[in-house]
Amino acid sequence: MEALLRARPGPFYVRDIAQALALRPGRAEIDRDEARRIADSMFGAFERGEFGETEVVVRYGDPPRFGTIRQAMDEASGGGYQWIDIDPNLWFAAVALTYAAAKRYVESGGLAGAARVLREWFPDAQPLAITEFVGQYVADEKAAGCQATKKGLEGAWRNAGKKGHRDQLRVEFDKVMGDDAPIRGRPMKSPKINREK
Repeated sequence: MEALLRARPGPFYVRDIAQALALRPGRAEIDRDEARRIADSMFGAFERGEFGETEVVVRYGDPPRFGTIRQAMDEASGGGYQWIDIDPNLWFAAVALTYAAAKRYVESGGLAGAARVLREWFPDAQPLAITEFVGQYVADEKAAGCQATKKGLEGAWRNAGKKGHRDQLRVEFDKVMGDDAPIRGRPMKSPKINREK
């Protein structure tokens, strides 16, 4: 499904965006509760007017086409149909965001799957800065129930097609991990016990 979504310029259904962001790291499994929370968050942004009128679209008409909610309402009224307001369930199932709106939401959401979705769906997105990359890596590892490590971070960095910045990655890793950061250096040697005979 993701390959098809990446091949088109949008719009992207809210359901598809939410499920992509809620994909569990390293697994082909969607956290459905998280996907629903993400969709509800997008609905809240819609109600607050954070998406422009032309950025939120629905598929309607014969032949089917994407248009703004206003266009769909007008056509429904003109055809003698009653239009219902957009509610969270309809939002999740039938509403889509344009490329620009979907990209903006993914970039600003701070969600664990955001870096992957940006990389896969939005090739023109700015690459994450080192700080954001490290934060994303640690969040993804924690979400997967894995221990984040510097070695794993460096591997993720290489897998993302990036090179260099090893020292900066390690410094940012320690900052992000805080008290959970592994202790540096060699393990302390146990003191020799002076035994009297």
